[in-house]
Amino acid sequence: MRVAVAALVAPHHDVIGPLERAQAEVTILRRVEDLAELLAVARTGSVDVLLASAEVEEITRALIDEVDSLDRPVGLVVQSEVPAERGRLRRLGVPALRLDADPLELAAALTQAARDAALETKRTPLPDAEGEPELPARLDVDADEPRPLDPGESGASGPAAALRLDDTASAAEAPSGMSAEVVEEGEPEDSAATLAGAAASPVVVAVWGPTGAPGRTTVAVNLAAEYALLGHRTVLVDADTYGPSVAACLGLLDDAAGLAQAARAADRGDLDERRLADCAARIRVAGAELSVLTGLSRPDRWPELRSSAVAHVLQAARGHWDRVVVDVGFCLEEDEELSFDIPAPQRNAATLAALRAADRILAVGGGCAVSLPRLMRTIPALVDTVGGTTQVQVVVNRVRSSTAGLAPQSQIQAAWRRFVDTDARLSFLPDDPAAVDQALLNGQVLAESAPRSSLRRALAGLAADSGAPQTDGAAARTRAARTRRPAVGLPASVARLVRRRSRVSPRA
Repeated sequence: MRVAVAALVAPHHDVIGPLERAQAEVTILRRVEDLAELLAVARTGSVDVLLASAEVEEITRALIDEVDSLDRPVGLVVQSEVPAERGRLRRLGVPALRLDADPLELAAALTQAARDAALETKRTPLPDAEGEPELPARLDVDADEPRPLDPGESGASGPAAALRLDDTASAAEAPSGMSAEVVEEGEPEDSAATLAGAAASPVVVAVWGPTGAPGRTTVAVNLAAEYALLGHRTVLVDADTYGPSVAACLGLLDDAAGLAQAARAADRGDLDERRLADCAARIRVAGAELSVLTGLSRPDRWPELRSSAVAHVLQAARGHWDRVVVDVGFCLEEDEELSFDIPAPQRNAATLAALRAADRILAVGGGCAVSLPRLMRTIPALVDTVGGTTQVQVVVNRVRSSTAGLAPQSQIQAAWRRFVDTDARLSFLPDDPAAVDQALLNGQVLAESAPRSSLRRALAGLAADSGAPQTDGAAARTRAARTRRPAVGLPASVARLVRRRSRVSPRA
């Protein structure tokens, strides 16, 4: 088997001569100057395997996934003189050899990598064949932003620094401006909550909504708080690459982009449960503990959230928490692939990765004459994006008679059953602007600022709901309901939608 190789060789390192003298069935077809040129050669389909002994620290999970996704399978082998780099790459499933490896050993690794690529063998972490100790990787922290400071820690400012609550203090004893108590590193966890959460299987819940969706982040934040109050170990992830706002809703004083830190560690293959927990801020809401992976501090940092890295973060979160609630962006498009001849970062990659990794999706939209038709038109695209195995539950927010007419829930249900070709479940959240405004002003969740409000009770019911799909009988009733006439008094925009669909409907 003749193996064609493209090589990125470290300075003052000769790999071509030793391979030729070893009389191995390996041919160095092309020698390149950097990783970009190495990928360009791989895309031509003229080589079987890539060899890199320079710029090894730049080889990440995203680059490996790009190599694996080429039309013609290409293998990858790395040489490095740094033991930590070799261990990191082996954890990513890439064969990594010493820089002074025997030529026959190198030729065998190149041949095996080419064979595995041709058979499309899935990458798995490789054992440490050299017996090198695994060195702990340094946690990659934002250089331009400080990490969140615990109350009482040197350098902290604001109300969190002025007050240090005892472990036994309740959330009701905090001042109204105090949003969430940051849990100290050594604080013991509530044993009852831990046992209750351990009994449940891990579930990833993505909270999505179309452009202009009212209250998507409010739903995500309060849903995560209700999960925590039910005894589940819960993490809230802000994966919105357009308008991240979870930290602001919870009143966190410093936003260190916890998700970006975790994504960088995942991209380098250094993410484990301990590092993931270190990236998350631990806060206390209404007496329960909640972990938060805060979003990007600036929307222009969206290239840091690659699809493979976000998917790996969520997979790791399943192993550490019982409930993973992800607030995602609105856009489902993949138009970046149409704008570039080569693979490029996608702004919507984090949203799409979270939706595809979710076990349950809450599609949040408004109940007014503008938001409801918009939600109706985008649900089919959401279902096509995630496939038919993920539960999609539609949550109509801010339901009120002033925008939907008398008996607004009945009006919305009738329109939904007639014009949306899906069996997605429908839930309703009442409009309670006073409670939401008070919670946002104080940086609190509804369970703290308005525990008896109608909106909080509806969100608590949403968290307690298992999200089970409809039974066959319910699905049949839903399909039959689509043939009925629309209810009297539908909003004007929905009525216009009815007439438009009637004109374009095929004749019998």
